[in-house]
Amino acid sequence: MDTVSIAIKDLNVGEILDGEVKRDIWRKLISSEESLALKACSIGFANKVKAKNKILKGSIIHEDDVFIVVNRRFVLLRKEMLEIHKNNLCERL
Repeated sequence: MDTVSIAIKDLNVGEILDGEVKRDIWRKLISSEESLALKACSIGFANKVKAKNKILKGSIIHEDDVFIVVNRRFVLLRKEMLEIHKNNLCERL
């Protein structure tokens, strides 16, 4: 399971998301498989990031919708964790 970010309101390009006070996003628990397929933005990455695209209220925020600083240690760790999970899914098929 993965906790992903959902837009509470329409978010405009260039808007800085505030995930800590739940002003812009809320959380939703979805399967890891769905999260991987959607490239959903984990809740941990949805604070103080800038929107690249217009994001409609109620939509899952995708990794491609926001600028994520890729040199942050936890971003790299999450990418590694997702890769391990993806490989485990392939082994089960």
